[in-house]
Amino acid sequence: MTLIRPPREPVVAQSPSGGTVGYLFGLLEAAAVPGTVLVPLLTELGMSAPAVRTMLSRMVGAGNLASERVGRIAVYRLAGPYAARFHRFRGGESRPRWEGRFQLVLYTIPEARRQHRDELRERAFRAGFGAARPGVLIGVSDPREWCGPWLSAEDSSVELGELACTLATARRLAERAWHLIAEQPTLTGFLADLTELEHRLAAEGRPDREAFRQQAGLWERWAAIVVQIPLLPPELVPDPWPVPELKRAVDAITAQLQPGALAYAHALVARAKGAELFESLPDARWSRPAGRAT
Repeated sequence: MTLIRPPREPVVAQSPSGGTVGYLFGLLEAAAVPGTVLVPLLTELGMSAPAVRTMLSRMVGAGNLASERVGRIAVYRLAGPYAARFHRFRGGESRPRWEGRFQLVLYTIPEARRQHRDELRERAFRAGFGAARPGVLIGVSDPREWCGPWLSAEDSSVELGELACTLATARRLAERAWHLIAEQPTLTGFLADLTELEHRLAAEGRPDREAFRQQAGLWERWAAIVVQIPLLPPELVPDPWPVPELKRAVDAITAQLQPGALAYAHALVARAKGAELFESLPDARWSRPAGRAT
């Protein structure tokens, strides 16, 4: 059986992407960031200014960012399911319990509405659902958090339900939906890279600018894995499964890189035009750059 999946995101990030915007909001613990701040931050990570503006425009069009004008400056906030995912990611997602059933999304969308169907699948995959077979998406979280626009469409059939099954069947379906065994070598290789990096950082440290760039690359890779392979109940994944140890290594390396990365990012924010339009999250734990506190 051929499974339908969206184009795979590389586990090794080659250049900044929309995920890097989430990383910057997280690093700065930002509620709102002016474009005049995002542009220099992202160009520092290797993008050209026109490419940054194009990416931000596309993210606004996709509902992942909201934009408001303050004079001639656009101020951005995370929006929609992208924002919800950001806050879950920032708060530290815990592995869900296996309750003996999957949440189901069943869909029949005509070929004439291919874009509508592709958008449904893309949104489902980013919410941690996988394709058990064409027209059948499974997950372990509530799909009502993200699938409302498709439930109300008049020319499509999208239904929600539950699939109770034995643990053996659940493990087979999880493998079919998320290709867990095939992902193990990549995850194990990434863990080896992180272990080596953790040891080097403990011995050598990093200048602030390099810490900023290296932490962005680390979180780009980690976010790609989390999108590709959601946190699943331990009963459903192969044994051994490297993701919990990967999370520990990511957290340890972040703790080493964060002070330098944050200092460098704050310096860029302070020099940027419109820095006063920056807003911190109410529960920001780190010192805040010059700007407005909410």
